[in-house]
Amino acid sequence: MTYWQMRLALLRHPISAALAAVNQSGLFVVAIMGTALPAVFFLILLNFGILLDATQPSPSRLPILLHLILLQLLLIGLMRDAILGSKARLLLISVPGHQADHKVSMLLATLVNPLLWPPLFILLSTSPTNWPLMGAQWLLPVLLLGIQWSGLFAPAPSLVYLSLIFLLSLLPLSQPMATWLLSEQGMITLLLMLLLCQKLPIRTLFNRLQRLLSHLPLPVSSYIAQSVIRQELHGLVLRLTLALMIVAAGHLVQTQVAQFSGEVQTLTVSLLAVIAASWQLPLNRFLSAKREFLLSLPQSKICRATLLGQPLLLGLLLFQFWLHHGEHCWLQIGLLIMQISLIQIVTIRAERQFVLASLISTCAAMVLFVTLAN
Repeated sequence: MTYWQMRLALLRHPISAALAAVNQSGLFVVAIMGTALPAVFFLILLNFGILLDATQPSPSRLPILLHLILLQLLLIGLMRDAILGSKARLLLISVPGHQADHKVSMLLATLVNPLLWPPLFILLSTSPTNWPLMGAQWLLPVLLLGIQWSGLFAPAPSLVYLSLIFLLSLLPLSQPMATWLLSEQGMITLLLMLLLCQKLPIRTLFNRLQRLLSHLPLPVSSYIAQSVIRQELHGLVLRLTLALMIVAAGHLVQTQVAQFSGEVQTLTVSLLAVIAASWQLPLNRFLSAKREFLLSLPQSKICRATLLGQPLLLGLLLFQFWLHHGEHCWLQIGLLIMQISLIQIVTIRAERQFVLASLISTCAAMVLFVTLAN
């Protein structure tokens, strides 16, 4: 087996395992890829079409750009170990051809990157005479490639960049600011921000932060919560990626069918609630595996309550990200809390009922919204 064939084989297995994990965890309820691939493909192209169309209003294009950057960072983070073959490094080093490791990794990441090809396809389908006028649009694939390289070979700076873009997406930016960010100068600024993150002493800052936290009188429950997140970090990133895709799709659909914006917002919030409530599945595994340890702690009930509160905190974080797109805030946040609580209660008692509880709670949230909003 050649080095290239081995890298492809190592890439294929984790992707298949991730898809199987999505199905087994019940997340396929919110990732309806299997039965709605044409609709998903159409939404992706429509998003890119709006983003690359300079005649569209800037406030509707900027969220798509920020969502795209966040999705690119999360997707590369999810696929990083599979692309680099991290779990088989010693085996790969023994195969002739490993000297081109970085080049092969970038090529593999480019081939399997679902966010890089649509803008290239759209840009190449335009008339070459218009290319000189589309400098900002052509900088988009360059930015995506830069994020891809950073996510593969500099994950810590990529996490800082992700945090900055996430904070930027939460700010109520004015139309002139949105227009500037979508211009050539704005795209170059986003690239320079990515390069600047590479130069930051991330490891030193992280070590100092760890030393600072170690001297704080944090409760035992906080360390237990951190251990769950570290143990299930891959699953958390997967949930954030799906949530971001739903937010992007909800934003797009809301702009296309303004007369049903309330219903679209409620459905989006309901799907985010299902994603957040699915965090109860790994919590069940942790609570079962560490049952005796948790019972031996002096504040075992507080630790358990802290863990069971994680799905709600995740749901509120996702809602905050969606918040600036929607209306009916208090009604929808009430439905979000109700839905997460209901799914949690059912999942704690019987994990197999997660899908059924998700479907029933989503339908109930839609009916309650239509009833109460009118």
